[in-house]
Amino acid sequence: MAQRKTTKAKARAKAPAKAPAAKAAPAAAPRPDKPYDLKQWGRYTLYQCRLCPFNSLHERVLLNHIIQRHAPQPQPTGLFGADGKPLVKED
Repeated sequence: MAQRKTTKAKARAKAPAKAPAAKAAPAAAPRPDKPYDLKQWGRYTLYQCRLCPFNSLHERVLLNHIIQRHAPQPQPTGLFGADGKPLVKED
């Protein structure tokens, strides 16, 4: 006696073949308009600092890093204000 197909087997036979999963487009590495590079880490976009080995999955985190670690610091002038605090040169 021949076995009859079950409902699951029938559903699988009728279902169209799955299309291959679309691969994420590779991120453009150097971006001259931005202070970071983009890399792929698995299926995630990785934001990588150009000035040090720091990287993040979030653009805002990387931009905060660049501001805090790599922004030019005010230069002391050697002069002191009326309140006794050193005066700094700002660009």
